[in-house]
Amino acid sequence: LGTTYLGFYRENVLDRCICRIKDCFIDMPYGFPVFENNGSRSDLCLGRRKYQDVNVQANFHNASGCIDLGIEGIRQIKALPFESIAS
Repeated sequence: LGTTYLGFYRENVLDRCICRIKDCFIDMPYGFPVFENNGSRSDLCLGRRKYQDVNVQANFHNASGCIDLGIEGIRQIKALPFESIAS
C-alpha cells in the first residue's frame, strides 16, 4: 500500500501522566486537574491552553498507578513491528 506511519511518545512517564490529567485525557482514579492559585478542581481540560495566565496542576490520587500505566503503554509501543529512526 505504500503507507508511511509516523508516531511518537513521551518516554518521561511522570510528565506524560501530569499532562494527561491536566488535559482530562484519563478519567480514572489517578488524579484530577486543579487551579494552582486556590487548589479547586478545574474543568478547563484542553481549554487550559487558551489561557496563558491560568496555571493548572495535576492533583494525584494514585501517581504510581498512572506511572505503571505509562510504562506499560511504552512497552506496548516499543513492541510494535515498526522501524525506528530514533531511540
